[in-house]
Amino acid sequence: MFQHKPWVGPNYRVGISGARVAIVGNSHWSEDDSEDSTMFVISKILDGTWKNIAFFRQIKDYFSFADALEFWNQVIFFNYAPRSIGGADDRYNQIPGEMVEEAKERFTSILVRYKPENVFVFSSKIRWALPEMHLSIPNVPLKSARTGLLTSGESPAHIFLLRHTQGANKCEMTDTVKKLLGSKE
Repeated sequence: MFQHKPWVGPNYRVGISGARVAIVGNSHWSEDDSEDSTMFVISKILDGTWKNIAFFRQIKDYFSFADALEFWNQVIFFNYAPRSIGGADDRYNQIPGEMVEEAKERFTSILVRYKPENVFVFSSKIRWALPEMHLSIPNVPLKSARTGLLTSGESPAHIFLLRHTQGANKCEMTDTVKKLLGSKE
């Protein structure tokens, strides 16, 4: 069975603030699913066709980038769910239980393969399904934020668990991202 390939920006190794950054969302939702779904979505963001999709626009803004092309070309992006979770009616659903073990393995393998230093997870909805990690509470404006390191030790990346962008306070999220980029908690 296929899995979505992650988007790896051509300037990913350059990073943001001197560090390689991974952006993780919850899931794609589409009846027309393929291993290239993430590539298709990012291509539509970069060519301006889908410039108003709030999730992608807001994340770019949280990192203080004005240009979508510049931002998304400097990061790796993937959704935690390895495949679409369904159609438009399913867009707010959690990752299905039968995908969880596969998602954990995929998440870890992507971190091991691409070696991001900072991983920003923009979904509280998937916290229950993430691999086991040592968590701490960072001193940041977003009180629900958590930082983590995988307990397996397979990846030394700093994992920042944030909320989804929908309904988030932009100043709070921007200040949180800025502070986390400068910290190694």
